[in-house]
Amino acid sequence: MSSPSERPMLVLVREEAHREPVLWCAQTIAGKRKARLRVCGQDDYLGKSADPAGATQLKPGGSDADAGSRSVGLEQPAMLFADWPGGPAPQSVLRFAAARNIPAVFVRWPGSTPFDRVVIPTGGGPHALRQVWVANEIASRGGQPAHVLHVVCAEPGMSDNSVDLARETALAEFQARVMGISQAVQVCTAEDVVSGIIGQVEPTDLVVLGAPNYWRMAEHFKGSIPDLIARAIPNPLLMLFAEKPQQVRLRDIFWRGTIRLGLKPRDKEEVIATLLDALVANNQVPQARRDNLLRRAVEREQILSTGVGCETAFPHITLPDFLGIVGCMGICPDGVDFGDIGSGRGDITRFVFLLITPEHHYEEYLAVLARIAESLIRPTVRSKLLACNTPGEVLDVLEPEEP
Repeated sequence: MSSPSERPMLVLVREEAHREPVLWCAQTIAGKRKARLRVCGQDDYLGKSADPAGATQLKPGGSDADAGSRSVGLEQPAMLFADWPGGPAPQSVLRFAAARNIPAVFVRWPGSTPFDRVVIPTGGGPHALRQVWVANEIASRGGQPAHVLHVVCAEPGMSDNSVDLARETALAEFQARVMGISQAVQVCTAEDVVSGIIGQVEPTDLVVLGAPNYWRMAEHFKGSIPDLIARAIPNPLLMLFAEKPQQVRLRDIFWRGTIRLGLKPRDKEEVIATLLDALVANNQVPQARRDNLLRRAVEREQILSTGVGCETAFPHITLPDFLGIVGCMGICPDGVDFGDIGSGRGDITRFVFLLITPEHHYEEYLAVLARIAESLIRPTVRSKLLACNTPGEVLDVLEPEEP
């Protein structure tokens, strides 16, 4: 099998009218890497690659970006470029990229609209470095400035988030500098990420967004942050999808918006509902799936408590159509009764980790459980978590940054 550096970058175009801007973006990135480009019709390529019987022998026709017809083959591309999700099957390319774990760029660029600035809203998530890198390459080729935007949302249950804000801003500035952007990061506050981004975007901006989580992208793109922004503004947009990292990191699952402090639930159903609402509020799961997810979590608790001792519980929801892993953590200082396994007396639970995972693939889930359990088994760690005032402090306790 060829190495990633030897594989061509794949350009899938749904409609001929979208070909020029998608190809322009692909040429910009491929030129920097000195990579080959292959261009295919989206429906044709996806139809053939989805056919298990023909996957080993089929070679759909393709072409170089500039000229010359060649065969593409169905090996894993180094990177994928496609037009923005739309049409009768908007999830097809998104699902393809997520299922095969291919880094991808999705382009919405009406009529190749000119732009004066590249805006990069980023919060340091798993797609952030690729997001900043691609945006800077696009800005450099067009000769426009790259502008990094960090949106801070007000969150319940936080007594003081100034320290956490400083750390997150420093992270965004560091990521920008690593990718060659020297301008200061703009920090703004808003009720939610979508309104914060829309409020800072000018009509002549090209906006570069990170993709939603893997499941949300592949199965429920509608209502995600990129989809809501695309519906709200006419600007040209790029959406960047980064492949899953080989090593599971808690910071890729839990972050500022998915950690809740100072919870005072009446019972375990209320704390699970609160954590699900946090995932909905941060666009990690669709609002329409919330009640069904809560029902599944409660039914599981009725069969067997997910309280495991050490003041910790792991309510867990499995879904057949799920990709990746999504989580939310809550800290209940006064405790809540989960009916911990083996205790026989309803020991108090203070740390609740809600996890949503695939139904039949437990590798990532077990790895996450192991990482959390390794920390929470220590009384000193639990004491430090109870003393935290911000989600950033919680992450520093659960998974300290490497020096």
